[in-house]
Amino acid sequence: MHCKAVILAAGSGSRLSPLTPSIPKELLPVVGFPAIHHVVYEMAEMGITDILIVLSDGKESVRDYFTKQPVGKGRTATRLTARYEELLSRVHVSFAYQKERRGTGDAVLLAEPFMGDDDLIVAYPDDLIVMDGVGGKPPSELLSDNGVSSILARPVSRCEARNYGVILPLDVGSTDRVGVRAILEKPSDYPFDEALALVGRMRLTRDCVDEIARHPLTDSVGITLALNAMASRGALVAAVTRERVYDVGTHEGYTSTIREISRTRITDYE
Repeated sequence: MHCKAVILAAGSGSRLSPLTPSIPKELLPVVGFPAIHHVVYEMAEMGITDILIVLSDGKESVRDYFTKQPVGKGRTATRLTARYEELLSRVHVSFAYQKERRGTGDAVLLAEPFMGDDDLIVAYPDDLIVMDGVGGKPPSELLSDNGVSSILARPVSRCEARNYGVILPLDVGSTDRVGVRAILEKPSDYPFDEALALVGRMRLTRDCVDEIARHPLTDSVGITLALNAMASRGALVAAVTRERVYDVGTHEGYTSTIREISRTRITDYE
């Protein structure tokens, strides 16, 4: 089945205060491009051409980035502008606005008319996996058409589990696809030696989007209740990635990302 993608960019970015909301966190620079550019690039690398970005008031500059033609001056700016134009030639980007802060579930439901009969790849722009000019392997595991929803996860140690939303698996083992019994939010005592921490990517079927509408739409709830309801019906799996995931949603994560990429990048950006 064909997939479309929605990028959830309506959040306030409070973890990056006081930079935000004056500067949308999605526009913070990562090797020559805004962070959200890399998420769109990742979707394009997965072969997804239709992308919806959910925004909120005050984030018009994110829309401007994808709709106003830049003019590059100087060798580096001209080269990066050409890469920007090449990316936009591969995708069609549209926008929706979340008028009230009613959480992730409400933002996903704004994409319901956009998804039509297709499955929906949901991307949280705080997590970067593939970056334009830096590399990385896109999470193509999510594109497997098995009739159920899937969430991307990465292995972490048992002691790290308390810092993340993690998966309680149906079966314990080092496979690339794991049945999900439930999602646990930052458990204080995880029962296995290795945990699978959630990454901000998932593929939702129409049944899962319909399930989201049955649960409270608030800024504090998210979509965990809906995902756990799907898991209880055997309709949720975890796709396991071992790619490096960069968290640019906090001061510490953003600083660490820039520091690490500066040592290892393969981009021609200087």
